[in-house]
Amino acid sequence: MSDLPKYKITTVADGAGAAMGSKRLIGLVLVGGSAATTVICEDAATDTGTTKFSSAAPIGDTEHMCLEEYGGIAFDTNIFVKVTGTGGVAYVWHE
Repeated sequence: MSDLPKYKITTVADGAGAAMGSKRLIGLVLVGGSAATTVICEDAATDTGTTKFSSAAPIGDTEHMCLEEYGGIAFDTNIFVKVTGTGGVAYVWHE
């Protein structure tokens, strides 16, 4: 019997911020759209917190970040993720 998936995964599209309901960021894949794309992960339940992680992907490119072997990035309140850039998407692994 498999315990997969090991972590929660949430998809966040450009212009739609999302609270993960979790306090540990494990990994992230950022897919650039038709404009340069950025992702910001804040320590808050809404778009008002301290930035704990950010990354950018050029037009049509992909950036991958995996922190599982290091224990992830801890957030005190919640992980709030926002993506900017037309057509950009972030796939966020968290627990």
